[in-house]
Order: sequence, then structure tokens, then C-alpha cells
Amino acid sequence: TALPITQTFHGGSGINVSEARAHFSLWSVLKSPLLISADVTKMEPQFLEILKNEEVLAVNQDNLGMQAKKIRGPNADLSLLPCQSGNEFQLWTINSSGAILNRKANECLSISDCSTRAGATAIMFDCFPSGNACNYKNQLWDYDSSTRQLIADISSMCLNWDFEQVNCSSSRTMWIYKNNQLMAGSDSERCLTVPGAPSQGEIYAGPLEWGAYGAVLFNRQAASMNMTLNFTDLGLTGTTECGARDLWMHENLGVFAGSISLEVAPHDVRMITLMP
Repeated sequence: TALPITQTFHGGSGINVSEARAHFSLWSVLKSPLLISADVTKMEPQFLEILKNEEVLAVNQDNLGMQAKKIRGPNADLSLLPCQSGNEFQLWTINSSGAILNRKANECLSISDCSTRAGATAIMFDCFPSGNACNYKNQLWDYDSSTRQLIADISSMCLNWDFEQVNCSSSRTMWIYKNNQLMAGSDSERCLTVPGAPSQGEIYAGPLEWGAYGAVLFNRQAASMNMTLNFTDLGLTGTTECGARDLWMHENLGVFAGSISLEVAPHDVRMITLMP
């Protein structure tokens, strides 16, 4: 999908500079074609400067051409958020039938569209609805306590931390079921969470041709937010050191080990590159 840059980027559009910057950052990291259909000679300077940021444009035009993935924030159904004891949005029951029920949503973890393909997404859906096209196999799971994996009955594939069914030999497929919470791997700080939990912001990240990663930390809220990007979400180890650069401030932020935490203003972003 192309982003037509039109009246969005001028003062009469109803959005401010922070929101325009967020808009442009997200489309850039998602590798959308950027088509300017506005009259740039009449564009206010602060908005025109957004479109001229060469570091942001370089991420969009990166030759690897891989879209960033959302690694934090709702996929309309699920997210990984900091674990909180007793948080109903994070409490799950694995029934003897194989269904995995979230107590707050009163819905079951399901593979969308009864799909058997690798990469099909897990969603929340009514448990055992009438007329199910695959005899409810998309809502049945086996939790293997030895490998700590969630195996989808419909495909015999495993759920990963991107909420996709993948080959069980893939990385990022370990889930620890403890105290009725599903924790991502050995990381006891992040738990499988359904919508409605307090927002922790959204993070999009993906690889670049020259070995770095591009990332956008996005705050939709009306108050500033401290956001943390864990390097394990990029497929790196928890001890990996990365040099970070802010693409809007045009400055190096330093070297960080395992994660980076940044303050993000309301309705704004921090767009960075990370070089291991």
C-alpha cells in the first residue's frame, strides 16, 4: 500500500508536527512507497523537513526491502506486555480438552481461518462456535511441558512470540506456563496478553541491508511514555551490545546491552537504528 503524502502534511490538516513525524516514520519503516501529491512549494517548512529527512528515507529505501514487524502492541488480539500478578488480561486456563481460554475475554486462542500454513496468525475467538469449518481443530492445543511449546492441533506447528504458527524447530517458540500466565520463553517479564490491558506503546522493527536494524517506538497516548526495546525481540541474544542512533535527532545515543529504553512524547515516535 502506498502512502499518498498530501494535505496530511500541512498545518490545516488537523495533525501536529509530532503526529506527522509519527505517520512518516511508520510508513518508512514498513517500506511503503512514498508518493508526494501535495504542492511542496506551499507546504509549511516544519512539515517539509519531515519529508526531507535523509536518514529516515534511507530506511524506507533500504535494498533489503524487508518490512518491519510489530514486536510490541496489539495485533488486534494479542500482545506481549510486562507480567503483572493477578492481571486478568494475562490469566489463561489450559483445559483438558486442549482449549486455551483467557478468563477476561472469555475467548479461546485460535488459529485464524482454520489455516494449516506456516505463518498463520493466532487470534482470540469465541470458544467452540457453531459452524466451525475445521471441527474446532484450530482451537485445540497441546502444551508440551518438556519443550515448553504450544503445539497447534490443526497443523502440528508451534506458536511463536509473533503469535504465528511455525515449525517447532524455529526459535522464539518457548512458553512457560506458570501461575496461569504464559510467559515468553525464559523471559519472565513478558506475558501473553489480550486487548484492554493498559497500553505499553507499539514497537516496529526489522533488519536492514548493512547488518543493522531499524526500529520505531510509537506512543499513541496523550502522556509521555518510557518504552523499552529488548534485543531478543530482534532475534539477538540478551547480552548483545548495539550502537543506537536517533534518526530524527541526528545523533548517536551510545552503546546499549540487551535493551534500550527511551522516553517517547505523546502522539510521537523515536525512530532509531541499532547496529550489533
